[in-house]
Amino acid sequence: MLNNLIITIFIVLYSTSLMAQWSEINDGLNRGNVNALFSKDQEWVISTKSGGFYKSIDLGASWKISNTKSLSWIIPNIINSNDTLFYVDNFPNLNISTDFSNSWVIKTIPFQSDNPYYLAYFYKNIYLSLKSHLLISNDLGNSWIDKTNSNISSPFFIEKIDSNILLANRNSIYLCDKNLNNCNPIYLNSLSYISFLKVFDNDIYTSSSGNLIKSSNYGVDWDTIVKSKFGINRFFKSENLIVLVTDSLLISIDNGNNWINLPPLYPKHIINSIKKLIIIFTFQLKVDYFNLN
Repeated sequence: MLNNLIITIFIVLYSTSLMAQWSEINDGLNRGNVNALFSKDQEWVISTKSGGFYKSIDLGASWKISNTKSLSWIIPNIINSNDTLFYVDNFPNLNISTDFSNSWVIKTIPFQSDNPYYLAYFYKNIYLSLKSHLLISNDLGNSWIDKTNSNISSPFFIEKIDSNILLANRNSIYLCDKNLNNCNPIYLNSLSYISFLKVFDNDIYTSSSGNLIKSSNYGVDWDTIVKSKFGINRFFKSENLIVLVTDSLLISIDNGNNWINLPPLYPKHIINSIKKLIIIFTFQLKVDYFNLN
């Protein structure tokens, strides 16, 4: 049963050298499957699929239930913008909290029979991809504009770049204006199954044929950073630190020039950067710190 699964949180501390040692700090959380973690000063909030929200005020050593609202089957990305949380449930409805998960306001989303795929919040706009529709709201979900484009099917990823928006499904990437009025394809050679799309300092990172590739000129040219015959399941970048999950855990602290290959730890998610922290969730029995000192 999902409720009996126990979560491990691995926290990667960014620095300039590597010490491969794990140390247990508590017995972990024993409810459900973690979706995301957010921080506000010393307060941490974790969302779980079946156990609601948990809060910690001691850097993860202990947790208390914040809200028992079930998050079953929500789309995987929960948005934290200036301490306002957004997520979409499977009905689908937009849920908004301005008190860091203690209470929620629910906004109805059109096309209630359509499955939600991805949620993003940029330029004070909410972008929501459904299975058959692409929606945008500029008034916090009170009204929605249908931006469905017959040439763009079901974006799985939505990112911003400069004052524009990138949309990606499993096979294509599109560059759009922030209101999604004009979208043009970005072509990739041998594009195959996009598993992520991320933008850092206007550099685009994505996957092609299982490899990590990067473009610094809006998709005109692409460089392969890492080749992987197993494909890349997770990707995270913060400053010069890059973490990849393939068949093992790859860490680079020099922006991808050199890589440290760690044994497989079965991480399921690479979530949020909290100053110099990376959070990696996996199904284990404890909460560990992994120190790069």
